[in-house]
Amino acid sequence: MLAAAGWLFSLFLYFTIDSPQVVLWMGRFNFAIIFALLYFLFRFAVIFPRVTIAVSRKLERVLPWWFLFCAIVTFFTPLVGEKEIITGPGQRETVYGPLLPLYSLHFVFFSILIVALLFHKTKACLTKTERMQAKYVVIGLSLALIFGFVTTIVLSQFGLFEASNFAPLATVIFSGFVTTAIFRYHLFGIKVILVEILVVMIALILFIQILVAEPRWVKVLNFGVFILFCVFGYFLIKATIREVKMRERAERLAKREMETRKEVEKLSRAKTEFIAMASHQLRTPLTIIKGLISMILEGSYNHTPEKLKRPLKNVFNSNERLIKIVDDLLKISKVELGKMELEEEEVQIEELIESIYQETKGEAQKKQLKLIWNKPKTPLPKIKIDKVKIRQVILNLVDNAIKYTQKGEVEIKVRKVNSNIQVSVRDTGAGLTKEEKERIFEAFVRGEAGISRWIQGAGLGLYLAKKYIELHRGKIWAESPGRGKGSIFYVELPIK
Repeated sequence: MLAAAGWLFSLFLYFTIDSPQVVLWMGRFNFAIIFALLYFLFRFAVIFPRVTIAVSRKLERVLPWWFLFCAIVTFFTPLVGEKEIITGPGQRETVYGPLLPLYSLHFVFFSILIVALLFHKTKACLTKTERMQAKYVVIGLSLALIFGFVTTIVLSQFGLFEASNFAPLATVIFSGFVTTAIFRYHLFGIKVILVEILVVMIALILFIQILVAEPRWVKVLNFGVFILFCVFGYFLIKATIREVKMRERAERLAKREMETRKEVEKLSRAKTEFIAMASHQLRTPLTIIKGLISMILEGSYNHTPEKLKRPLKNVFNSNERLIKIVDDLLKISKVELGKMELEEEEVQIEELIESIYQETKGEAQKKQLKLIWNKPKTPLPKIKIDKVKIRQVILNLVDNAIKYTQKGEVEIKVRKVNSNIQVSVRDTGAGLTKEEKERIFEAFVRGEAGISRWIQGAGLGLYLAKKYIELHRGKIWAESPGRGKGSIFYVELPIK
């Protein structure tokens, strides 16, 4: 501000005083003060809006001396401005020295450096507010530097010396952009400054009232009010500063959180893509193994000794479980990558559950469990679903209920609840704790009963079921009174 004010004042003297000596020295001062302006702008660019770029100590020490040397040479020698010619009231012509090209190059180089530095820091701003503040400053400064250089140096090369009369408008351009940033985006903590100005003005008014008030008791009263206001004004300013800092901190934290979330999403997608690729590569050899073992057991490769059949059946069963896990991983990867498509059709849900009941009642009978299918007396509305996927979900719930129930019963029920079809699978089995209910639908998470009684599972069935239900815009959840008291799994699907 001081450098710009010095430049404007020297321009004022340059154009208003008709003394040849004053015009000459003010003309040279116009050139010299620009070095101070560039140096201070560089310092500003280093610290605004915050210090994110380190400047070497060597440069810190050399730079001010370099600018001072350039300013002295420009002011005390005719190497940049050789002489000034007064052609009329308010009209001047400059005869340039041999170093004008170097002077111009120096100005352009540091102007570009300052703008580039500010622009680079604009991209590194943590918050949207900071970014907009910096953008206004960068645009305003760029336009001001270009305007000042064109009007004072470029146009004068074509004999248009009068154009330098408009050079002061460069400060108006820069001030306009900065002022906009101050009032729109609170640049330089304008809220704090306004509160401070308000407090000082009211304090001055109260102090004047003390001086002019009569009688004495009114003076004392006004003095007491003045002291109280100063105390409250101090705390008001502190509170405003604290609020501004908290807002800035909150914006920075929100920005960091958003960046972290994006990074996590990126890593999660990479993980999902890797699992999809790995699962796809595993599927083929596992299928080949399954086929070969099946052929060996069937005697395709001559007679298979009886003592080998049992181990081979165990290998076959383990291979089947691996294939199921790989299939589940592939399905999950498709869902998470958004590549899973629904093949929807009109379905009577009772018919779907009837087929599941017929498929699983044999397994229940083996464990001497009572499998109950409470079919509604009146048909429910048809729903548009992917029949294969929803069948897999309900089958998984019934299959789990049978696996984890040692005695008692498993009940399947379906009913209409508001605008949804609700399917519930109740069992009298191991039950769930509060912690298990919260995490049971996460990937690779299994309840204690699953780990101790059914070690073959991978903890993907319920996670995949949840993904399928979410694709249908429905919901799935579990309820249980506690360990050993059974559980109920619910699925709700919208009718429309």
